Amino acid sequence: MEMKTKQKYLGKSGSIILIATMNMVVPLSLDMYLPAVPHMTDVFGTTESVVNLTLVGFFFFLAIGILIFGPLSDKYGRKPLLLIGVIVYLLFSGACALAPTIELLIVFRVVQALGAGCMVAVSTALIKDCFAGKTRDNVLAVVQAMSVIAPMVAPLIGAFILTFSTWRATFWVLTVIALLCLLATCLLKETIKREDIYRGSLAGSVGRLFAVAKNKGFTLFLLVAAGLSAPYMAYIAVCS
Repeated sequence: MEMKTKQKYLGKSGSIILIATMNMVVPLSLDMYLPAVPHMTDVFGTTESVVNLTLVGFFFFLAIGILIFGPLSDKYGRKPLLLIGVIVYLLFSGACALAPTIELLIVFRVVQALGAGCMVAVSTALIKDCFAGKTRDNVLAVVQAMSVIAPMVAPLIGAFILTFSTWRATFWVLTVIALLCLLATCLLKETIKREDIYRGSLAGSVGRLFAVAKNKGFTLFLLVAAGLSAPYMAYIAVCS
């Protein structure tokens, strides 16, 4: 099946790779540096509880980024928001690699999470914009599979990096991934149609989230999905 929005430069395969990679950013950002957490406590002269704030802060502001940038992309377009998200993630991944103190690392991780949230929200919307029918289902399945595989592979990659370098190298790897995503995003053709762009106010764009929340079936499903994620969150907290 042809793409709904043809991509002159990326094509179908390139678009799928870009979407899948952006959805892998979150598990890679969370899991790849976990093997280094005990070493980071020595480097910064602090406790594991304080270092774990880099995880807590990332999770919290990742959720905020997803909630904010998804609706904004309906109003301002996918590509502009995606470029902003990738650039923020790129810059602050590099900042994390250079962070001189644990306090600055926590701050940089918070801003990095906002960029990651934008990447996840907008790249997921690209699936709806670009594909239809069975093709959309297949692409979504591929993206979900990558999101499951990435958390398993990321700690192994992080441990491998640590055998040759320090924890900072894991953030440099994330910076390189973000740079590749940025180059691909520059080649991306806008996917949302003019007639589908939200014409209301900025507040109204974000406020549409409350309309969705009033759907009891969706809210119940959301709570069930969140509950199923709890064991994964517990694993993240203690696996280092």
